[in-house]
Amino acid sequence: MAYSIYTVATSNIIFSIKHYIGLGLIAIALIGLMFNVLISKVATFSALVLATFGLAAFTPTVTIYSFGFTTNGKGIDLVVQPYCLFLMLLFILLNRQFFAGIFKDNSNTA
Repeated sequence: MAYSIYTVATSNIIFSIKHYIGLGLIAIALIGLMFNVLISKVATFSALVLATFGLAAFTPTVTIYSFGFTTNGKGIDLVVQPYCLFLMLLFILLNRQFFAGIFKDNSNTA
C-alpha cells in the first residue's frame, strides 16, 4: 500500500473506493497491532480476503481475472486479484498455528 500511496502522490493516478477500503483495513490492522495481535491478524486476513475477491485493492492498478459464465450479461462470475490471492495464501502459510487454533475441535468428552 505504501507503493500505491507513493504512486498516487507522484502521478495522475487516483484512488478508488476499493483503495480506501484496503487502506482503512490496513490502518485498523496497524492500530490493532498496538493493542492485540489477534485484532491485527483478523483485520489483515479480512483485508486480504476482500482484496482477493475484488472488494478492496492494494496496488495502484487493479488487475482482476473473472471466472465463470455469463449469458446476455447475466450469470455467475468469480472475480480474483492474483496478487492478493498470493498474499492471502502466504499469510495463511505463515500463520498456520493461528488458523489451526481457530479450527481446532474444542469439544470435551467426559
